[in-house]
Amino acid sequence: MSLYKKLFEIQKALSSINKDGENKSDKYKYVSGEAVLSIVRPKMDELGLLLIPQVLSANSHEGVTRSGTTRFFTEVFYKFTWVDIESGETLDVPWYAQGTDLGGERGVGKAATYSEKSFLLKFFHIPTDADDPDAAGRTHAGELRQKGTAAAKETEDYQRKSIAAMLNELCAGD
Repeated sequence: MSLYKKLFEIQKALSSINKDGENKSDKYKYVSGEAVLSIVRPKMDELGLLLIPQVLSANSHEGVTRSGTTRFFTEVFYKFTWVDIESGETLDVPWYAQGTDLGGERGVGKAATYSEKSFLLKFFHIPTDADDPDAAGRTHAGELRQKGTAAAKETEDYQRKSIAAMLNELCAGD
């Protein structure tokens, strides 16, 4: 069986994942990384597939919360490589993740944990209502509360620079 057929076998075996985690401060439920791995990894093992993450680059940006606490925003660019251990066939998939931390030392780890979970959920098209930002009413309320704050301005500036850099890279400077 080819690598693509094995990946398709995993996708066919996964219909949805129950929300097993809860964010008590923001009052919402989510699917944990552990729940995703406990369902996906046995199928990977059965079919002889490895998923190898590689950090291509990482950036950390320092900001300040409304209360004056220093906050670190970490972004990590990955390459996930699927490897068929029988044939040696590989498939590289670029991926991006973010992590936020007040101390700064856990931003990369948070990005890595979220990256693996979100990669598997999106790669295999596994539905979870809690991970859909457009389905959550709290998202709009949070955006309204943040509007006009230093964090909102910092995020907007960063997004504008990132989009410009990506377009420049995609268009080879044209």
